[in-house]
Amino acid sequence: MAERVAELSGLTVRAATVRVQSLAPDRSPAPQPPPDADGPTGGRARRPWSARPLPAALVALVGAAASGALLYDVLSVHLADRRPATWRTGTVDWLATHGPGDTAVVAGGAVAAVLGAWLLCLALTPGLRGVLPMAPVPGHRRQRAVLDRTAAAELVRDTASAVPGVTHVRVRCGRRRVRLRAHLAFGDRATTRAALRTAAGTALAGLGLARPLRPRVALRTEPHWRPPGTDPAPAAPTAPPPPAPTGGAGPDSGTDRAGTPEPEPGTRPPDATAPSEAPSGDETPDDPTTAKETDS
Repeated sequence: MAERVAELSGLTVRAATVRVQSLAPDRSPAPQPPPDADGPTGGRARRPWSARPLPAALVALVGAAASGALLYDVLSVHLADRRPATWRTGTVDWLATHGPGDTAVVAGGAVAAVLGAWLLCLALTPGLRGVLPMAPVPGHRRQRAVLDRTAAAELVRDTASAVPGVTHVRVRCGRRRVRLRAHLAFGDRATTRAALRTAAGTALAGLGLARPLRPRVALRTEPHWRPPGTDPAPAAPTAPPPPAPTGGAGPDSGTDRAGTPEPEPGTRPPDATAPSEAPSGDETPDDPTTAKETDS
């Protein structure tokens, strides 16, 4: 684009920013590389190195501040005949009186070692763990592209959501494999798992990555899921409620419905007492026989 703009307008384009609004799959076969291409099309594509501006800025700022303070103090002592700064003389005296076995010295050395290991890790690793390198363009090995992990995960999730019977799809994209978790609402479990694996493999193959990702599918069934060909369990029959007891029993029966013998006419059950007829504390019968006849 920069060369074409310079050719048409005569202006020098130092940087070109390209914003992609949409993508469409190319159904045409891939073009064959020319025989005089610059090297083979294979090879291992590495992800680009991260600039890491924040760690570099912090290290540069701390180093510049420490070096500037020390240089100012040394120049003020030798050129202006001033006394050394208190912080420098105090540091020298403290280091002279404390050995390697002190707790403060050991703690400071551990912190310095951790910071040094972190800086070495940043210097020796490329970074940008959130992107995946794509395969180089045939015949143009200097053109390199990367794909964001979240974009690859979204594409696989959309493809898996189109499988019939699948709900609640979750996809996590790593550097070597893609973990897909889904719930099954209806359909055969083995068939749906195979369809999910095939759909995820097809979607990953169309990304054009330098290192193919391996899909890993985990399928769980919903609580209301039933295997195909099985009818839902019929509800258990409920027994009809017993008829309400009536006031009297049959003419040929001497007992009521509950199996309790009916009392004789004019008498009361021995365990039935009327609250209103209970004797009070002032009216206590002297003869139990008289009280029984009175109750009868």
